[in-house]
Amino acid sequence: MQPDQLTEHTLVDSLLTLETFTGVDIKLRIAGVYIRGIARLIDDVLRILIVSALTALLVPTGVVGIGLAAVLGFFVWWSYNVLFEILNNGVTPGKHYMGLRAVNADGTPIRWANSVIRSLLLVVDFLPVGYLLGIITMSLSGTQQRIGDIVAGTIVVYNRPLKSRRIPDIQRSAPLPEHLTAEDQLLFLSFQERMSELSPERAIELAETLEPLLHKQGQDALIEVNAIAQGIRIGS
Repeated sequence: MQPDQLTEHTLVDSLLTLETFTGVDIKLRIAGVYIRGIARLIDDVLRILIVSALTALLVPTGVVGIGLAAVLGFFVWWSYNVLFEILNNGVTPGKHYMGLRAVNADGTPIRWANSVIRSLLLVVDFLPVGYLLGIITMSLSGTQQRIGDIVAGTIVVYNRPLKSRRIPDIQRSAPLPEHLTAEDQLLFLSFQERMSELSPERAIELAETLEPLLHKQGQDALIEVNAIAQGIRIGS
């Protein structure tokens, strides 16, 4: 699978289209800052609880216990993400609760090296405080990647990708509807030119906004818009 194009970018989530050899597009909904922040908060709370439990158990045993608690606490804090992401297919408890998964940027399962890199660079994303640098980077990135994701080549997506077949190229032309103004014609032509940039669902949604002119819904509206645009181009 290779990334095809990013569509429908918003401040919350994005949609990434991956083209497969079967002709079926896999649409991965990329998680935005808000939902990833909640998942991160859940994971941080769990890590604190685990480290606190280890400390409470080992510190009373003396100097050796204190040293062991420090070592185990460090290990838990830095290996938490990696172990869950590798052993649980990219899903930490926080991501599981929010329905998210970490994957490689091409949609394939995350690998050890990628997970280690993105986990180690959390300290950079945290700077100067409260993951501020990571939030800024995600907000500016079309693929909602923090610095660790960019370096590791990973993204965080929703667990259930959307599958849909590509909208076929339509060559059929149709007569222009009555009372179609020059402005309306430009609208049809502009829509046809943007077709390749839109997901099938979004294309149908926009086509249905022309319902007063077309009197059609769903896929029929999309086909009719393209046919009319083709008719405008050839002067029918």
